[in-house]
Amino acid sequence: MVIDLGPALKPLVSRLKALEDLVAAQADEITELKKRPTASPAPAAGAFPKKIALKTDHGTYLTAEPDGRVTNREDHAASWQTLKVEAVD
Repeated sequence: MVIDLGPALKPLVSRLKALEDLVAAQADEITELKKRPTASPAPAAGAFPKKIALKTDHGTYLTAEPDGRVTNREDHAASWQTLKVEAVD
C-alpha cells in the first residue's frame, strides 16, 4: 500500500516557504543595519559628554540653522551639528 503524502504536506511546504522568505528578508535587513556607521563609544559610567550631535535613524545629523530652523541634511557631524551641553538648574 502506497500513501500519497503530497496533499497532507502541502500546507507545511507553504508555511516552510513563508518562513524561508521571512528569514531571507531579515538577513537582508541585518546586512543593511551592519552597513550603518557605528556610534561613538559611550562615556565612562556616570559621565556625560560636553558636546553631543543628534543623528536621525536614516543617518543624517540635525542642524540648528541661524534663523532658528532645524534641519537634517548632513551625513557627518560638523561644527554646526555639534551641540554644547549645559547644565540648567
